[in-house]
Amino acid sequence: MIESKDLKLVGSVFDPRKPKDKIVQVKGELYQVHLYLSGKSIPYVSKVVYYLHETFKNNQLTVKRTVENPNCVLSIWTWGLFEVKAIVEDKNGELFELKHQLKWDKELKSDTKYKYVD
Repeated sequence: MIESKDLKLVGSVFDPRKPKDKIVQVKGELYQVHLYLSGKSIPYVSKVVYYLHETFKNNQLTVKRTVENPNCVLSIWTWGLFEVKAIVEDKNGELFELKHQLKWDKELKSDTKYKYVD
């Protein structure tokens, strides 16, 4: 069973699948941002529906939890900061909501050991 306190929605310019790389992907004024779940309850997650800012053409995206993607990572290109909402479905079909305010600008200011790649 999922405990909401044991699950967190995260947004980062650093890819959680490559934690040692510390690479920031950039295309012009766009940054690649990785949305994902972290916490003890991840094994009980079935899928996540991410709700992005209304200006995204496809602003509702579903990611199923798989062996290859256990944290339900969704990578997007964005220039702005906004609140992301996620509806998490557990293996019993129960739903609950998580929210996260993107703050990757602060992440770049606080961590200077990375390199830009375009």
